[in-house]
Amino acid sequence: MARHRDFQNLDYHDYDDDYYEEDIPFSPASVPMSPSLAQYIRRDDAQGRGFASFIPPSPLRMSHVEPPDIDNEPHFEMEAAAAAAAKATPEKAKVACVWGNQRPAWGGLTAPSKALFGHSPNTAANGASPLRRNRSDSEEKRSAAAIEALRKEKVAAAQSPSQPSQPAAAPSSVSVLGTIQTLANSLPQTSPSPHASSSGSAAVAAATSSSSSSSEASADRGANEAATPYALTAKQKKSRGEVLARHRSSQSKPGLNLVCIGHVDVGKSTMMGHLLYLMGRVDAKTIHKYEKESKQMGKSSFHFAWVVDNHEEERSRGVTVDVAVNYFETDTRTITVLDAPGHRDFIPNMISGAAQADAAVLVVPATKGEFEGGFCEDGQTKEHAILARSLGVSQLIVAVNKMDNINNDPTRFAQIEEEVRPFLKTAGFSPSAVTFVPVSGLTGDNIKELSPSSSLRAWYTGGTLLQAIDKLQIPQREADKPVRLSVTDVFKSMALGTTVAGKVETGTVVTKDKLMVLPQGEVVVVNKMQKNGCDIEVAVAGENVEIGLVGIADANSLQVGQVLCDPASPLPLVTRFRAKIISMNYKMPLLKGSQVIMYTNIANEPAHLCKLFGLLDKTTGKVTTKFPRAIPPNSSAEVQITTKRPICLELFRNFKEFGRFSLRSGGSTIAVGIVTKLYRD
Repeated sequence: MARHRDFQNLDYHDYDDDYYEEDIPFSPASVPMSPSLAQYIRRDDAQGRGFASFIPPSPLRMSHVEPPDIDNEPHFEMEAAAAAAAKATPEKAKVACVWGNQRPAWGGLTAPSKALFGHSPNTAANGASPLRRNRSDSEEKRSAAAIEALRKEKVAAAQSPSQPSQPAAAPSSVSVLGTIQTLANSLPQTSPSPHASSSGSAAVAAATSSSSSSSEASADRGANEAATPYALTAKQKKSRGEVLARHRSSQSKPGLNLVCIGHVDVGKSTMMGHLLYLMGRVDAKTIHKYEKESKQMGKSSFHFAWVVDNHEEERSRGVTVDVAVNYFETDTRTITVLDAPGHRDFIPNMISGAAQADAAVLVVPATKGEFEGGFCEDGQTKEHAILARSLGVSQLIVAVNKMDNINNDPTRFAQIEEEVRPFLKTAGFSPSAVTFVPVSGLTGDNIKELSPSSSLRAWYTGGTLLQAIDKLQIPQREADKPVRLSVTDVFKSMALGTTVAGKVETGTVVTKDKLMVLPQGEVVVVNKMQKNGCDIEVAVAGENVEIGLVGIADANSLQVGQVLCDPASPLPLVTRFRAKIISMNYKMPLLKGSQVIMYTNIANEPAHLCKLFGLLDKTTGKVTTKFPRAIPPNSSAEVQITTKRPICLELFRNFKEFGRFSLRSGGSTIAVGIVTKLYRD
């Protein structure tokens, strides 16, 4: 074994550049294994459950044509078969394969199932060991037959009329830092992938009327893949259709996810806690208790903040650490409130909260000195706004808090609006989608209603904070796409058992559905679901829910940052991808090999820039400089990024929620971008 060091990318690899001859008295039992070898020869799950049990019992489909993209179906099937074979091979056979320099049949695959290859997993068709170097005649015939069948299927598909491509999106007028949309519009407009159907307002109705399994949603994948282990029986289809019909008939108020962001100590938690109190989510007795306890700790003005800051660490430090999730109802909708931390040390948690939001409330203080400290280069006001926009938030309410400290001075309010509004326009927010509201989080003035004695009545003619929230537009939900749920919390519940909490990004989840946990690839069953403390049978895109899972081998394997998805249409796991990015006003330029932390939706992973393809024009998205040596601050570029471990990503044009990301280094956000191409490793 040789250790090779890549100085440029600071990456280490093990290379098996030699093998042991037969006359050398080494054996797996007598020679100690290195950590790298031990990781390679890992044991199967404790219950013997592996990924092989979920491979469809269809003939192996191989292609001698190089796939153009990672979403090529035969390519994915081969990759799944390879993973299944690695799981299905006995431990002794794996060890013998490595130490004896043997190669398994089928070009590196051992047969994962009898239905797939025509014989048992551990024995070849002629009774010989599957870990031999050469393939038998029968295997060659089966492989040739599979290739010929795939060729005929491709010819038939080419002769059939193709699906019309999606119309090109209208060009956006966003400028400077708002060129994320410009970069997205410059992507080639191609036909949607088989698992990316068109979205619309009738998404839930489409899922209800079809009352079908995920095999119908991917019918264009071929008739051979229709009968998979994930296809529902007629009885299951009928039951699922009845549940969806009940959900459609009982649905009343639409939901909106709202995140509260801003610099540290600007009164975000106090304002949100007071809003929940005024909406009846907290009673007066609890507020009186919090007021008494906060005075004993020397934090008399934090009693409303304790409504959302439940952890002892947050209350003792007076700083929000984790994202608090609460909800309240208005006359027209249900609002899920996400209170994000403002301290720069907890930016990853803020990104997690903003990734779940449909709109945001940016809190800025009116007090002189506090606003300037948060709005400066080192403050978090600008960074939070840019991150929220890069994560898909397009509607913003700017709550100018602590107006009581300046006696509701209209001049100060106008000054803050004049400084913040131009910046938000450069960050990509449309001026018509930004609303400024003066409030006082501690006194409650202009949160739900204006106080009769408030001096704001003399000059302010706009609405209250609650009215501004009620006017926010509810975005289109993509409930007809395959299920994608981001895991934001994992815990044990008395009512649900092993529970994961998160937002359903796309698709529709019904109780008793099967979902795949990525990246480990284990399939689980949805036992029960809850939303806002109430039991539900259906969860659609855009809802934050808690799901009780059964059938999982090890509950400790569930972690925040994982994704639950449709087993028939899993997310790609990649380590390399191509992207278009916008660099921030960072002190240093981005170079080839720059080490960064990549944040995607709710997960983060170390990565580095491995290629710089070119600098792009911010307004048109066209290449201005090919293969630059560096990416200067405040510029657009096309790059290739490599991560340390596989991560769940989608193309931005197919799944926007999993096609966005941000790059951070040294405690600052240095770039944001979108995924344009996925590479197979």
